Amino acid sequence: MVLKQFYGMIAHPGIDFIEYTSEAEWLAERTKGIGGSDAAAVLGMSKYNSPLKVYKAKVEGITKDLSDNVYIKKGKDLEALIRNQYVIPYFAEKGYAVRHPQHIFVSHKTPWLRANCDGIAVPDEITKQHYTENIVVEIKWVSEWGEANWYGDEYYGIPAEYYAQVQHYMVVTGAKKAVVCALFDKSWEMHYFEIPFDTTFAARLVDCTYNFYTYNMEMKIPPKVDVDLDKTEFIHSLSEAAPTISGDEVFESKIAEYLEAKFEADALTKGANAILKEISTMYLDGHRSERFKMSISKCTRTGFNSTKFAEDYPELYKQYLQESEYTRTVVRRK
Repeated sequence: MVLKQFYGMIAHPGIDFIEYTSEAEWLAERTKGIGGSDAAAVLGMSKYNSPLKVYKAKVEGITKDLSDNVYIKKGKDLEALIRNQYVIPYFAEKGYAVRHPQHIFVSHKTPWLRANCDGIAVPDEITKQHYTENIVVEIKWVSEWGEANWYGDEYYGIPAEYYAQVQHYMVVTGAKKAVVCALFDKSWEMHYFEIPFDTTFAARLVDCTYNFYTYNMEMKIPPKVDVDLDKTEFIHSLSEAAPTISGDEVFESKIAEYLEAKFEADALTKGANAILKEISTMYLDGHRSERFKMSISKCTRTGFNSTKFAEDYPELYKQYLQESEYTRTVVRRK
């Protein structure tokens, strides 16, 4: 059944939907294609997710259990409240009704993509003759700490991950606009971001996701490890790697290039610091510039003396110690 038959309103033809009756069915269907929350990772735009993690979830069924994550739980619990109290009235004023799809959208043009939308805004009976497009609705709850990622210069003020997500949904549904409805927790204030369909971005998204689906997922070829995002896999690969026996000319030339660049950077930093010291001395001797503004002032830095705290309160200090894994790469000449 296509979207137009389901909603009885204006829709992009050639879209089917997959119904699900449980979360287990929903999760199973998600593994058959690439979802909106996967798009940023596949495109290399995510700070938190990687192509390898998407691959492991889709092909190997390995996912991190986030059921106890307080932020995810709060976001899920608040979604219905945000939809009913803020989103539906917001669109009603504009002549739209908000539908909450209980199915996954699949387009005939991009069958490897899956869209599980928070909502679709459709024109009501009175105003539908004045509108020609449905609108993708995405609902977000934003924690106090997450607010810093919003209102940037790129992506119409929303984080890159969400921009890729709504563009993905527009590719699948044929919508020409999305509205991200975000409730900022600190001020308990709603923010609405209108995102137009980006044809250039969409072409890149379709191309990259198709390659990922056909090459990585269908052929079961894992993507490369990302040193920053795949720390566990990177550390594991290091532990299993055989020791280097013979030199690799390309690899060694890259190491030499890195060491040379690092040496130059260190030299530039030392040189800049030396010049700054000289400038400061000249400024104190009375030199001034009409082109540049300069000032010297005393600053006080307040720091936490963890060593002294550990000595005075050793048991309390141990309670707040937190262990984390990280990668450390050291390169030097033999």
